Amino acid sequence: GGKFHEKWQKLKGRYLEEFPWLDYKTDHRGEVSSVFCKVCKLKNNFSAQWMTEKSLQKSHFQSHAAAICHRAAMSDPQIRMSLLAPPVNEFVEALQLVRQGKSGGDQGTGAFKRQQLVKVKYCLAEALRCQTRLKLWECNCLTLHSDASKARLVLRAQGCGMDLAPLHALLGCEKLSDFDAQGIARCIMSMLADICTPFKHAETLEHFKGLPPNASVLDRALLSHLFSIVEVFNADAAPDEQLAGQMFGVDVRGGNLAEIFTSEACPGAKLAMEVNMESFSQIFPNLKVINKDKPHAARRIVSRTWKCDHVLNGIVKKVFMSSDSIVQQIHFSDVMRQMYGNNVRAMQYTPLWKEMSEKFSAAKHRFDSWSMPFAKVCLTLDAVIRTAQSAHEERKNEKVGRAGRTFLDLLSEETVILMGMLADAGEENLQLTRRLDSETTTSGSLAVEVQQFVIKLNVLFRQGAVVKTGYTAHVLSLLEKPRTLYIDKKAKRLGGLPRQQLAVITCNCLKRFASWVALAQEVVATEFPAFEILQSMSIFHLTPLNERISSCHKNFAMEEKDKVAKLGKIAAVLGIDEEALSLQFADYLAVAQHKFDAAGDLQELPAWKSALDTCFRDKRLQKSHPQKELREVLSRAFGWGCSTSGVEQAFSGIRSLVASKGRMTEIHLRDEIFLLSTQGWNQSQDLELAQVAAMIWSEIFGPVRSMEGCDSTVRSVAAKRAWRDRKREGTWNAFRNDRKAAVEIELQNLMADDAPINIPTDEHWSEKHEAEFQLQKRRRLERALTTAAQNGLSSAETQQEIGVDPAEVGNCIKQFQHDQLSKIKKYQREKANAKTKQEKAMLPIEILIQDKKFYVAADAPR
Repeated sequence: GGKFHEKWQKLKGRYLEEFPWLDYKTDHRGEVSSVFCKVCKLKNNFSAQWMTEKSLQKSHFQSHAAAICHRAAMSDPQIRMSLLAPPVNEFVEALQLVRQGKSGGDQGTGAFKRQQLVKVKYCLAEALRCQTRLKLWECNCLTLHSDASKARLVLRAQGCGMDLAPLHALLGCEKLSDFDAQGIARCIMSMLADICTPFKHAETLEHFKGLPPNASVLDRALLSHLFSIVEVFNADAAPDEQLAGQMFGVDVRGGNLAEIFTSEACPGAKLAMEVNMESFSQIFPNLKVINKDKPHAARRIVSRTWKCDHVLNGIVKKVFMSSDSIVQQIHFSDVMRQMYGNNVRAMQYTPLWKEMSEKFSAAKHRFDSWSMPFAKVCLTLDAVIRTAQSAHEERKNEKVGRAGRTFLDLLSEETVILMGMLADAGEENLQLTRRLDSETTTSGSLAVEVQQFVIKLNVLFRQGAVVKTGYTAHVLSLLEKPRTLYIDKKAKRLGGLPRQQLAVITCNCLKRFASWVALAQEVVATEFPAFEILQSMSIFHLTPLNERISSCHKNFAMEEKDKVAKLGKIAAVLGIDEEALSLQFADYLAVAQHKFDAAGDLQELPAWKSALDTCFRDKRLQKSHPQKELREVLSRAFGWGCSTSGVEQAFSGIRSLVASKGRMTEIHLRDEIFLLSTQGWNQSQDLELAQVAAMIWSEIFGPVRSMEGCDSTVRSVAAKRAWRDRKREGTWNAFRNDRKAAVEIELQNLMADDAPINIPTDEHWSEKHEAEFQLQKRRRLERALTTAAQNGLSSAETQQEIGVDPAEVGNCIKQFQHDQLSKIKKYQREKANAKTKQEKAMLPIEILIQDKKFYVAADAPR
């Protein structure tokens, strides 16, 4: 302190400019107590420090700079970088803090003050965007995953190149100015322009020193490359988002569509459109598929079919989903929830004896989430009955009492069996949704998963296996014992019927569900059409060894014929040599199958990649075993995605960020969203990202200021929960695993049966069933026409799906495209008229009545 502090403050600027490795410590009064060599300290040499006034001399610092230990420390590139940026480990710490949700606040956190933490996060996010730009250059195909929620649009990319290294990256997150198809399309174009612009918004940060000329300029070559490689646009079934996808595939030159993207209100979209029109007539000239998100499609299998049967719809509404239902009353009432929990604990046996959850949480817009309430009601039926009985007797005139009365009136042997079948159907739908609800789900596995789902529905409900497994088997065992209910003091019996009579009721329930299965299969055929190009990637499916041994190969010839047709379709869509592709596929199939069997835990597409890389590394095999065409197709199998689950995860992070850090600016929020997309990265990936971020810091902020006085401690990421391999008895997951294994056994047994019994589907077929059936057929025809326009249908598929000869399909496609373009133009006119009306409504009355005649009633007040 004292004179030492005064001398350092006087000479600090001169010394730090000549010796940037100097740093200082302060005492509790805030005065400088010592000066030390930052480089030697990072090298674990703590002797290089000066603590007296006489030691603060230039000659001492020069002598230290010439010392061997100092020069050895300066030769380390990481230590040399620390003179210009914070240490790499501190960038890693900041990344971990973001993932833990501890990276904000007015006072900062850990080793960082608030403004410095903002700059560190920007450098990390810009480093991530820089890595994404480099990977995008390597891609030859790209899928854009888009979704909008809460006035915000998120865009992710999935792609692959000839090296078969898949890419999954966030491209942007922006607020929507207009909530229609035009606004979505403009926002996507703006985000594509932003991701191609390095150091975007860097000038808004504190201590920004500037950038070299043209460093923060749109990379027009990269943006043009993106336009050329986008082949799939994936969004949910919302009309505006699907219409936005259609706009990207329409010729925009010389039409009104170009005006959508050249609006002055969105300069990013305007700039992107200028780059696009230099080379292309369409925004995405190679767009081949406008896909509806497959997990959302899987949910529609249930949501669109249950309501067609008035009995099933009545059970779903009155027992589970309606606000007056017993399930909703238990879920939202603390008293009823406690009563239900006590009744569960009082049961002699329940499969959920270890899991005492008292809630029936589910999202009404996600039908797959209702499988949990269905399951809990079936597995704790006695507890639900006792709770409804108590509510009816104790609160007869209240809403909860009326809900209990409705449930007791509805209860019968048929209702209970149907609830069990609803739970089984919901469980199968949940399993399909979960398998598809991952961005890493490849288009090749799509057809296999859907086919397995359809087979299971047939085996369970049309061949009667559902009465032997799962929830239906559980409720049937409950119905063997009689129960007495009291409704307004009148006794009602449930269960205890003779087996023959119960079998008749069960058969009637199976007939009702057979009609549901027939309708569900039509929805599956519409939402997952076998003719779409994404499902043609199932040719890369590899069968495990045990399944090949157990199978009888009854359909071997048909499977080979199907593979040949799919190879021809893929070759036609991609414009490659079909003969060369077929030869290469046959050449590498055995190698890929061997890699798949030998590894045990290797996925199908990585097995194919390993097979190709094995031959590619040996130059002697490259000429005799070409693989160019096969690599092009495999890159599409990796790069064509069908799930927006990555976008949904981004929205989850956005909601938590907005709730906890509402004052965060849009730019800083965007940086955190980018960093949250690195969840699941390993340590080496974090370190690589931090090194790039340190280089970016040195470019845009210059030498880092002293950080002494802050306790730098790296906070470990919360450990993931390790699930034990042993079976967890008494929980819902344990029951589900048992049910899944039992279904697989029944599936194998009934599949081996040469003459299975199929329950008829027409006994409970109603007008609503027929109306939904015809609607699905019309939607499937529209999809077939869209696929045919991209040369994605074979002649046999054209005849089957469109119903015309291949020579006449061109006229049908032209009419369909004309109708689609007319729909877009009509939509534009309606939006323009609505905007004009809104603008007129905001004008003063004097302007509206100017130069116009108007009349006033004689008795009007004056």
